[in-house]
Amino acid sequence: MILEKIRRLYPLLTKSQKRLADFVTISYREAAFMTASRLARRLPVNEATVIRFAQRLGYSGYPDFIQDVQAIVHAELRARYEPEPVPDAQDPLLIMLHKEIGALERAASHISPELASELQDIVGQARRIFIIGQGISAPLAHLF
Repeated sequence: MILEKIRRLYPLLTKSQKRLADFVTISYREAAFMTASRLARRLPVNEATVIRFAQRLGYSGYPDFIQDVQAIVHAELRARYEPEPVPDAQDPLLIMLHKEIGALERAASHISPELASELQDIVGQARRIFIIGQGISAPLAHLF
């Protein structure tokens, strides 16, 4: 996944490429619809820097790079506007849990299997884990 590639290669990027990485990571919805020249003008960097940034991430060029960014936006839009099946029960707790499952599935789609495995190892080796909940999630956090 593109955001994971950026995170992994971030320390190796040049100053201008880090500026591009920061923008794409934070504003990927905006970046998804920019040409290389428009992105270069927006940040101000050289258009060749934008292309080298895409290549540094392992893409053959900017079109392949931006296609992956657009795929993230497309998946988010599809998830947001596809009707979610409503549970049969009218119990507010079941309805809320169903919505949370959908949110977790969308979040999971942004995490690569490698990162998930790495996080699992880190949590497994942790001496302490603090779970904090606020508002409606406070009782659940207390339960854990």
